[in-house]
Amino acid sequence: MIKSIDLTTNSVHIKRALVTAALVLCLPIMTGCGSSDKTVKDNNLISEIKASEHTSVDDAYEQLKDSASTDSEQAEFIQQLKDLKECSGKFANKTERGNVYSAEVTFYLSRGKIYSTVVYSGYMGEIGDGEVSDSTEKGYLFESEPKGNLYGNEQDFHLLFGKDKLRIAWGESCDYTLDRGDGTPESVENYEVPFDESDTFKKIETLLDENFADYEHELIYNKSKSELNVYFQAPDNLREALNTNNSKLNDSWQKLVDSMKSFSELLLSVTKIGGKAENVNIYWVDSWNNSQSYDESDYILWIHNGTVKYNYADHLSEYPTSPSSNEKKSVYSDQHSESSLGSDSGAITSGEKNALEKAHQYLNYSAFSYSGLIEQLEFEGYSHSEAVYAADHCGADWNEQAVKKAKQYLEYLSFSRSGLVEQLEFEGFTHSQAEYAVREVY
Repeated sequence: MIKSIDLTTNSVHIKRALVTAALVLCLPIMTGCGSSDKTVKDNNLISEIKASEHTSVDDAYEQLKDSASTDSEQAEFIQQLKDLKECSGKFANKTERGNVYSAEVTFYLSRGKIYSTVVYSGYMGEIGDGEVSDSTEKGYLFESEPKGNLYGNEQDFHLLFGKDKLRIAWGESCDYTLDRGDGTPESVENYEVPFDESDTFKKIETLLDENFADYEHELIYNKSKSELNVYFQAPDNLREALNTNNSKLNDSWQKLVDSMKSFSELLLSVTKIGGKAENVNIYWVDSWNNSQSYDESDYILWIHNGTVKYNYADHLSEYPTSPSSNEKKSVYSDQHSESSLGSDSGAITSGEKNALEKAHQYLNYSAFSYSGLIEQLEFEGYSHSEAVYAADHCGADWNEQAVKKAKQYLEYLSFSRSGLVEQLEFEGFTHSQAEYAVREVY
């Protein structure tokens, strides 16, 4: 946290007083003897601005910068506006992981007081407006202590404003300094690394290469549509093979479809946290098209945000011997459930067995909390009791699931210890599970 401010000395006030004195001494020379009417008018304008409901500091300074007021208090106020204006604007910093965060600072006056507004991009929450006061912290002119929130939890912020840097602190260990930049693309004012050049994007590419090396694939980010698209070239003659009603192939295909759904959901959670993509699409296509211009006739599989929008295997009704996708799922689920439940398998409903099979598929690919797994299964259409049964009998170690989820987050994003605990709790893990995970990964 930012250390408490020593109010016994105030170099800002001393400096501003010297500037004020200079302004007051020079004003008669600049304005001449016939400026009394303008002086009265400017004094009235200053009073109006101070009493207004909402006036931006930029607007106030533009109106008053050529003021003819000879009042030292008024001159100091104008100098304060100038300082605030120079502390406004955009700031950015680059983390060790290569992520760039930016913030935009503005100030406004309301009924005689000055308030700050800070919009902090990449932050999963909101910083409220705060009343501004002078700061004695070296390198900073002003400070404020607004309220805010992180993942729905209220936080107390401490902000320090300088002409060339901004400091944002909250919680026990979150303390970040943002700079205006030195002119390089990575640190220039308000610079943001393009998502398809970011470390997160590169990590996703590596994940694809490591897990799907057998299939030609490409990752494309469409900024205008706020979507991430993954294209796979299907094996030769896959359509014809699916038409043969080969049970082993059908089961393998269903496993791949379920894996793709889980992978899509993982990508969506990662990209949404970074605020970079609202949609994730996974396409399996017959033949490669370098322009990525496909239509539905080219798709063998299309998954949008974890939901299957098109699966060629679901459109084989013209082949009477070909089982429907639901039948295939039931056959596979029954086999898996019988093998995992043994003699007890006959005591449960088919819905519970299918929910348990689905839970195993999810846990083989991603990490879930107990409540998160139940919610996901309910989203898939299982009843609450079926989802609870699956979560109770899936054999998951929820501490280890929390560790796995924490590692997934740290692969793509930067978190403080307390921030990671809060994110894991947001995912549905208990506080003790989240604390266990953070101890394991830090």
